[in-house]
Amino acid sequence: MVVMNGRRWWDPKGMLFWQIVMTICAWGFIVALHLDNDGLWFQGDAPRHAANGVFWSDFLGRLPTSPRDFAFSYYARYPVVNPTAYPPIFYLLEAMAYRVFGVSPFVAKGLVLASVLLGSLYLVVWLRRWVAEEAGWAGSLFILQPAIIGWGNVIMLNVPSMVLGVAALYHWRRWLEAPASGHLYAAAALATLAALTYLLAAVVPVVMLAWCVWGRRWDLFRQRRLWIVAGAAAISIGVWVLMTMRWDPHWAPGPLTGPGFYLRHLPGWFVTVPVIVLAAVGLGLGLVGRASRREVAFLSLWIVLAYVWFTAISLKMNGGISLDDIRYTMLLVPPIVLLAAVGVENGLRLVVGAREGRAEWPRLMPWAAVLALHVWLAAAVSVPRVAGFREIVRFVGEIAPSARVFYDGAYDGVFSFNALAAGTGFRRGVVLGRKLLYATQSVPSFGPVEIAPSPGGIRESLRFRCGCRILVIERQIEPRLKRSAAAANLREVVAREPARLIRSFRVEAGSVTDVDVYEWRSVESAPSTIDLPFPSLGNNGRVQLKPLQY
Repeated sequence: MVVMNGRRWWDPKGMLFWQIVMTICAWGFIVALHLDNDGLWFQGDAPRHAANGVFWSDFLGRLPTSPRDFAFSYYARYPVVNPTAYPPIFYLLEAMAYRVFGVSPFVAKGLVLASVLLGSLYLVVWLRRWVAEEAGWAGSLFILQPAIIGWGNVIMLNVPSMVLGVAALYHWRRWLEAPASGHLYAAAALATLAALTYLLAAVVPVVMLAWCVWGRRWDLFRQRRLWIVAGAAAISIGVWVLMTMRWDPHWAPGPLTGPGFYLRHLPGWFVTVPVIVLAAVGLGLGLVGRASRREVAFLSLWIVLAYVWFTAISLKMNGGISLDDIRYTMLLVPPIVLLAAVGVENGLRLVVGAREGRAEWPRLMPWAAVLALHVWLAAAVSVPRVAGFREIVRFVGEIAPSARVFYDGAYDGVFSFNALAAGTGFRRGVVLGRKLLYATQSVPSFGPVEIAPSPGGIRESLRFRCGCRILVIERQIEPRLKRSAAAANLREVVAREPARLIRSFRVEAGSVTDVDVYEWRSVESAPSTIDLPFPSLGNNGRVQLKPLQY
């Protein structure tokens, strides 16, 4: 029998240690399951989030007089960075981690996984304080949800911003209980950091305000320091929003349709069906019982406001919602898990009673069953992965160690990040087919913008405008780009002279299974500048850029 400080291990006051141990073990289990996944599988955003940390590291190392020109020149060398589309907090953490451990996608993914552990520990202390000390076991349940497993193993901002939001809401509730405490400053700082990690987390202050209104805490609004910290947070977030809208105007209106999408896909895709059932039990029993009515009210406000917020934002930005967009609703996972914990505890109160056997081990049996079930379910969760691109970058580095390389295909971001992470500084570079031969626009709708669609135009661009002797081309064309004549004709052009196939690689990347490396033997001298299109800038925006040098 394990005894700690004279208490059995299942005693509530001796249980915290083991709840933390269990949480860490659950986290380690998920890490081990996907240890070989580099976190770049969400092509488009993930490689850019990983590369932006390198950009900010170089930016702070140089402190250029013209940040905009520096960013454009950096993009001309490695067209994977996107430093103004998202706030910089996560990237600054990446920059520090890269300085210590080196540039690697596993370093960036490690930061995301570390945030998962931090969030689960916050839920442990949340549950022990406001639900029941035994409910702290649900910190492990949070880690074992499909959304946390999937989006915790990819280099994205959704999970880190969600964790910062949870931490902010925890300290806000502590401040509501003790208005003279310093929890206000922690709540304001963490809410600001959440929004400056991912702007959609700006719903956190909305939830905070709703809690005050629901609790009729009008006295709090007379505190001068509340308005000071709120003003400081609003200024910090507002400055970044204005800068983003000026430098990266990618916002577009869309019709408000499909508001029930998230509701249909949350069960199973985001949280397990058993957790949904337990959350429904917690909601029902919590509303009819007095013991947890206040907690259920807090969590219900959180869920409703976040759901409405994320649905409205998704529809406004994208004009519709897809399965990829479900990641926006990460902030719904914690309150659903918390409600599930309320359901377990309320069920135990009905069966065991509020007083009898509170410290006895039979009360832990439901938690053991729930966690065992979710360990089994977690092992079956499939997380996408990409593989094989580092080998291509290594091979290209051997045959063209100090030259720009042309790349065309859906996974150009993964290739470009690996080229940047190879550690060759600014001697090499990447030219993308979707910038040289065609461009892709995301608003008002996704699609190609043709630049050089004909075979003759492609050959001329490769000879005079590209300056690349090595061409790396995905054999399979992404379905969304099959409408591009340039993408299809490019693969016909390289099948004949002056192109020569050097080597083919097998990759693991969704529908893409083969990547071919060619030598283009009709290259004039590499141009000193690159003419790149940026459809998001409007008016057929084009910019002449000189790649960044040492």
